[in-house]
Amino acid sequence: MDQNAKNERDKKYNLWARRMPAVICLIFPFSIFLVIAFSQESVKQNEIVWYVTKALAWGGAIFTALMFLLKAVIRDFSAMIVDNVFFNELCYSHYMCRILMKKGRGISEASYNKIVNYQKDKKKIDIEENGIGKAEKNKRIKDVVYNIKNETREDNIVFEYNCFYGFYRNLFGGTIISLVLVFFSSRIFDSLISSTGIPITDYLYPVLIIIMVLSLIFMYYNDRKYAIKMFNSYLTTIDNQTE
Repeated sequence: MDQNAKNERDKKYNLWARRMPAVICLIFPFSIFLVIAFSQESVKQNEIVWYVTKALAWGGAIFTALMFLLKAVIRDFSAMIVDNVFFNELCYSHYMCRILMKKGRGISEASYNKIVNYQKDKKKIDIEENGIGKAEKNKRIKDVVYNIKNETREDNIVFEYNCFYGFYRNLFGGTIISLVLVFFSSRIFDSLISSTGIPITDYLYPVLIIIMVLSLIFMYYNDRKYAIKMFNSYLTTIDNQTE
């Protein structure tokens, strides 16, 4: 793959998996600012055009700065929550690792054996070696998955599913950050929010929780689909190399 194609892929992944979740998650804390700004007495006076222009200018600057910050943080935060805590502690591992933990899971036994034997012969990684402990086996499985990711990185279908998974993973982590921002904003600006007469947080919390639950469900679904597509692509690569 040439450098231009790689750059285009990076742009697409950056848009789908980082910028879009950041924008979605910033809408909720930013709506508190909008409610406060446009509920002030100045809006009802003759200088409404100037007030609206000034509020939008300040709001746009704040939104842009927060989006830049959140986009930079969201990937690492989501990786920490999802990859290092959620999957490892609650669900054991990603589906791409679970495929190699048991024959017939996600792919056929014949496909499983083909991948295991290929990794043993070509990469000198034997995940079925007798006498290895659970920790060592899990480490070898992760090494195999890492190899498979590298081998299938240029596959367009695998890349698309990686974008989908990255979007929902970062959206899940982003909604947690958004909930925190809404919570602290509602505490800091409590008197201003109360003066508007609009119970904005009563609407924001349920919507954020629904988005978080849905993104979690779709993250699971796309983690599985991404893994299966990646393994199928790798099996095609093995077949091409062994012909």
